[in-house]
Amino acid sequence: MAESSEKTKLSLRLLIDEEKNKVVLAEAGKDFVDVLFSFLTLPMGTIVRLLEKHRTSPQVVVGCFNNLYKSVSDMGLENFQTEACKQILLFPRSVNHEKYMKIKLRVDDTEAIKYFVCGGFGYSQCHENLYSISNTEECECRGIPNSKIVRGLLSREIQVDKERISRNDNGVFVRCDASLFIITDDLKVASSSMDYVLNTLRGIGYPNANKLGEILLDVGFSEVLNLLECLFTSDCPLTDTFLRKQSSLRMTRSLKPVSPTVHESGAGPDQTITLKVFVRKLNRKVLCVECGSDFVDLLFTFLALPLETVWEISGEDITLGCIDNLFRSFRGLNEENDESSSKVIQKFQRFMRLIFTIGRYLSE
Repeated sequence: MAESSEKTKLSLRLLIDEEKNKVVLAEAGKDFVDVLFSFLTLPMGTIVRLLEKHRTSPQVVVGCFNNLYKSVSDMGLENFQTEACKQILLFPRSVNHEKYMKIKLRVDDTEAIKYFVCGGFGYSQCHENLYSISNTEECECRGIPNSKIVRGLLSREIQVDKERISRNDNGVFVRCDASLFIITDDLKVASSSMDYVLNTLRGIGYPNANKLGEILLDVGFSEVLNLLECLFTSDCPLTDTFLRKQSSLRMTRSLKPVSPTVHESGAGPDQTITLKVFVRKLNRKVLCVECGSDFVDLLFTFLALPLETVWEISGEDITLGCIDNLFRSFRGLNEENDESSSKVIQKFQRFMRLIFTIGRYLSE
């Protein structure tokens, strides 16, 4: 992790119930909220790796993703197509990596993607469009004839033009024009307003805020990792991170009753994988599965999925820690921004119509 990120501190104001030692509300700027929402962009393999590195005992269990990650780590290179295939699973890169690099406090130490082409120095023009994100991949040209080079490697780094995000744009994950945000203990995030604060306090049983205490904190690298851990293991992440300094170390999941519905699937009739499943007859519990490489490939790709995708695939009928609240808050704020932008455009259009009407009147 870059030294600058480890030394970065973000301000956070906590409104606390001192008798219960519990966070009631938190007030934060856009930089801290960007860190919260950046959790949703992290691949599951990255989350497992960061939490295992942060806390080795007792281990933070993220469902069965820990077992999946350890399986990839323990398997030999002979089980993978290339060395790069294994590294991609152990160090998956977020599709929002370029955007993630703009936030002020980052916990993901995954390097930015680099692109490599054949090191044959222009020999194989037919493969000039073939590139890799690893410099150990073998090129299809198989090397240069009549040379001591036995194989061609995609080892020459190239620069790929990308659409960069300007530091002067309108924010990273939240807009710059929203200066302050209110965060509940279960990570519901909303733009700050007096009405929202008062209504939220009344809703959670605090009609009089005069009895609540206030703490101003500087949040750093370690606290953000603790908060990422509590995102899965606690129903009150802010309290456990900043007051109790611990979590239940248990991933909570509840399944709501599902009404019968019909879901469309993109899989065709020939997109199937055959499995041999061994089941205990007594309780119908699956003991193990015998399968081919296609199913294992499918399982391993889960490590590359960002957290927000895992939540969307799981559906809204499943509650995973406080991920639901965080995701819904992110979606709600985006919808508010879209509505605000739409209203501004509508006002501008009405203004322009008025100008043209006045112009025609004056010309007559």
